[in-house]
Amino acid sequence: MTRSAIAAGALPVATTRSAGEQFLTNCIIILSFFPFFRILPLGDAETQPLAAMAALVGILIYGFRWDFVSRASLALIFFGLAFALLAVLGMNISATSVGLQTAAFLAPIILFVYIWGRLDQVQPASVFFCGAAYLTLGTLQYLGKVPSFLHDLLGRLIGRYEEGLLTLGRGVVMFTPEPAYAAKILALFVAFCVAWHRDRRLPTLVFWMLSLVTLAIVVLVNRSVIGIVLMMTLLGLYAFFLLSGRARVLLAAALAVGLVVSFQMARNRGFETVSADAPRNLQVASLVMARAVEGDLRLTDVLRLGSARLMTSLAGFEYTASLPLLGTGLGRGETAVRRVLDNDPLLNLVDFERNRFGNLKPHGWLPAWTTETGILGLAVGATLLLAVLGRARTASRRDLAASVALWSTAFLIVGLTGPHSLPVPWLMFGLASHRVAAGTSSADRLSGQNG
Repeated sequence: MTRSAIAAGALPVATTRSAGEQFLTNCIIILSFFPFFRILPLGDAETQPLAAMAALVGILIYGFRWDFVSRASLALIFFGLAFALLAVLGMNISATSVGLQTAAFLAPIILFVYIWGRLDQVQPASVFFCGAAYLTLGTLQYLGKVPSFLHDLLGRLIGRYEEGLLTLGRGVVMFTPEPAYAAKILALFVAFCVAWHRDRRLPTLVFWMLSLVTLAIVVLVNRSVIGIVLMMTLLGLYAFFLLSGRARVLLAAALAVGLVVSFQMARNRGFETVSADAPRNLQVASLVMARAVEGDLRLTDVLRLGSARLMTSLAGFEYTASLPLLGTGLGRGETAVRRVLDNDPLLNLVDFERNRFGNLKPHGWLPAWTTETGILGLAVGATLLLAVLGRARTASRRDLAASVALWSTAFLIVGLTGPHSLPVPWLMFGLASHRVAAGTSSADRLSGQNG
């Protein structure tokens, strides 16, 4: 970074890696794996911005990478702060509501600014410890073997924590308030494994063993439908793009034939739905197959299976499509969602008991952001996402496979599910764009030059 840039107010970037910086980076990663521990007095907020607060300290001490992605991130942060001020002073929205919503939007972006270009500092031991903790606790919850002292401790630290399986076969919560949140953390663990395998830091056999074990835990123990979708997207796209072009065509044809044969067998033999006591993911698969066999699978059925998260995110996108200049204002997204749910002809057909939910704000970061900040916020957010996409690594087949898999999975989380304060997708964006092995590429290391 030049002296003129520093004089203009830009933070300098550290040109050497100190032990303190690496330690802080690994602490931030660990905190990102456990964002649901209630330590700060933030009312009903389920995620805590501890990792972002540590990242802010790191930015002030060690600087950040000064390139277009970082500038786009900072532009979004400053826009969000200015919009928060406008919401309080110009729209008469409660300062508490605006403050919490602003923190939820900007906390993962602050973390992203710090971590951008520093992922080669992350030690595998830190990530393996976090992944093993989730897998172990999830297995203990499934077996009903959580020690009483640990159950009591986690009950104090995590809102809505449950020791064992939730009702209706919904699975286990691990270190989170619900299974869907735990599934995203497990997807982050596999995302790191994908990046390490891409950069030849994790042997192929070890990578697939860890990935398949985690996938099995998600399917059999965690039982989150969105978790299965995310894991299949991440691992499926990575495996698919690792293959040669001819192998991809053959695999796609084989899958198509397999689906047709399975469908015909189900139609000829009839299809019986599973019991109401079965895991939720089996109930979902049963309903989809039954409707498909009967020739009566409709979009409204798929939307209903997505529950409140999918419905509110789609309603947010529907509102944004009306091109509101300033949106509803920070903290008021629920008003737009309820209005869309009342008036949209397709969403009206969905069997969705909206009164059961105390909060119907869009769950995904992107629909929530655009609903509350309007077209101006959409332009700022789209600039950042396109900048990140432009940095995705495509130098080799393995780079392309990892970038497509990581970016696609992250965008699913940002676009459709949440909570939007979760740092998981932003870490995936960083993993898609940077090496995670120190010294592999000078272009991926922090630089003292302007981007």
